[in-house]
Amino acid sequence: PYEAEDPVAPLGVYGASKEGGEQAVRTANPRHAILRTAWVVSPHRANFVKTMLRLAAERPLLRVVDDQWGNPTVAADLAAALATVALRLAGDAAAPAGTFHFANRGDVTWAGFAREIMAQSAARGGPSVPVEGIATADYPTPARRPANSRLSTARLSAAYGIEPRPWREALGELLDELIGPERATQGAHA
Repeated sequence: PYEAEDPVAPLGVYGASKEGGEQAVRTANPRHAILRTAWVVSPHRANFVKTMLRLAAERPLLRVVDDQWGNPTVAADLAAALATVALRLAGDAAAPAGTFHFANRGDVTWAGFAREIMAQSAARGGPSVPVEGIATADYPTPARRPANSRLSTARLSAAYGIEPRPWREALGELLDELIGPERATQGAHA
């Protein structure tokens, strides 16, 4: 995983614009907090989880890139981390400033993420289809995507005591909101 202090090397215009924004924040205020994140999902707007659920309802099989790694991040957890940092910065002159990473704990490929979405969706009675892992080269896109988007949250944890929960747990809560709670399995007692 990338540490917050690691040098950045944007692969395209999108990444370069994010780096430009970070530089502008650093220049405007030395007492700043930048939280980098990746693979953000939520019950709102278009995102990977909602796309996988929609496609699972329309197709018998999903072909998903299996050689790009990252940390899924549920937007509600990111918002809570941002609030913690902002409130501490506003109320404590000694609060750490700088660049930090926030993502839910654990890493996975896009295909692994899709498989977990399908498994948890099925447990809730939602759509679920097999997921076939493919190479990035088999799914061409106009923008280059990094093979490694994993982020270390160690600096944020040390500075603010924020310990992200596992992405599978956060995904389950998100799917509870989108589909409903898990259904009792056969033989389980209420």
